[in-house]
Amino acid sequence: MRRIEDSNRINILSLLNGDMEDRLRRQIEGNNNLCYRKAELPADCSLPEAIIDSSFWSLLPAENVDVVLLAVTGPDMQRLNRKVEEKTSSRNLTGQFWKETSIAVVAVLVEDSVHDAVQAAKLDFDGIIAEPFLARQLPGIFQQAIERSRGRHYITSRYRRMRHLFRNVNRNRRQLRNKMDLLCRDLVQSNANLTNTLHDLRRIYNFQSDLTGEFDLCYMLHKALRQIKEQIPESSAVVYLCSSDKIEAHISGPWYDNRRDLNEIEKLLKETVISELITSGRLILTGDAGACQKIPPKQRKELAGLSLMALPLFLDNELLGGLVVYRNWSSPLTVSESNFVKPYLPPLARAIEAIQKLNSLIVR
Repeated sequence: MRRIEDSNRINILSLLNGDMEDRLRRQIEGNNNLCYRKAELPADCSLPEAIIDSSFWSLLPAENVDVVLLAVTGPDMQRLNRKVEEKTSSRNLTGQFWKETSIAVVAVLVEDSVHDAVQAAKLDFDGIIAEPFLARQLPGIFQQAIERSRGRHYITSRYRRMRHLFRNVNRNRRQLRNKMDLLCRDLVQSNANLTNTLHDLRRIYNFQSDLTGEFDLCYMLHKALRQIKEQIPESSAVVYLCSSDKIEAHISGPWYDNRRDLNEIEKLLKETVISELITSGRLILTGDAGACQKIPPKQRKELAGLSLMALPLFLDNELLGGLVVYRNWSSPLTVSESNFVKPYLPPLARAIEAIQKLNSLIVR
């Protein structure tokens, strides 16, 4: 865009027609600082509403235009005002920022009406002129319109840059906030995991400490089962050892009130899940033994109503035996409960091996 500071010549593009255009041109052509020419627009170009569309300004030779003259009437400005309101509301704008160019638009009032002048001022035209046209006043009006248009264009451009900057800042703030939220959640989760790990270590350490120094195998196994059973509500537990090929300890629930019942459940467990556990060396977990296909039909019927969990007791890859936990099938044992019990197995296996070694030395 040619700057007004570089030259005193003002290029004027007229959108006027008829006698008004002739009268104004005669006033302008006498001034050497004003260069006047008539615009050539397509026949379907609807003025004045077209000026608020960016496509209209692309039709003009913007590089050689400082001022555009536009004839307006009262009805024209009413239509233009509606168009401006639609545009600003759809773009969520405030004010009459309807012109996206630095070219000054000067309204030429067709009628000498104060009401029309007020309407033109509300539409925020860069300049307003009305008949009779005074040649000596026109350069000053055009000069002021150019300065006003360029100043407003600068403010509008700055406003857009600021909106773009604020939008980027807000987006970055949201991204940073999301990262901080994620980091805080990770820290909370890590802290919770660390707390749980420390709690588990403390629990297993206390369990191992309680078993240390015990020399009676039966007493030690019952002591261990009692602690494990306390961690699993309404459960019963047995320990089987491969060295003796029998169940060495059994702590049962209230429904088994005599030794005959205990002998029967031990016999069934040894024939079913313990036998399978010794063969596979892997966890066995079933919600209802009556529906477990690995158990023979006869024993399946007798074990119906029990939920079973069998875990192997290993020490240095050597299978020492197994731990079996059972309870009523209405509250089936879960994988999380098996994971809770697993840390007890290594210290229990070491305690069993220590007592067995001690007993062998005493026998010798």
